[in-house]
Amino acid sequence: AGLQCGKLIKVLESDVSNSVTDEISFSFIALEITEGLEQDLDPSEVIEVRKIPFVETVKMVKNGEIRDALSIMTILRVDQMLRDGDIKLPELN
Repeated sequence: AGLQCGKLIKVLESDVSNSVTDEISFSFIALEITEGLEQDLDPSEVIEVRKIPFVETVKMVKNGEIRDALSIMTILRVDQMLRDGDIKLPELN
């Protein structure tokens, strides 16, 4: 089923590879999630939705299960923001 969020919080802005491109990436936390909406996928798209507690995603970064650089940066940034008290998001714990 599709998901829709009511609120986004920007947590990271980074240069992907500033020696090769001027691309800037942005990462957000989605809040106020609504489930059960119909997905409108292209015929070639296959999307699997997995719900994983946030503390588990941090462990997955640390043990190498999550290898995508932008995902790693975002997860570790959110983890730091939570530990520093910059954000309080009980639904991520």
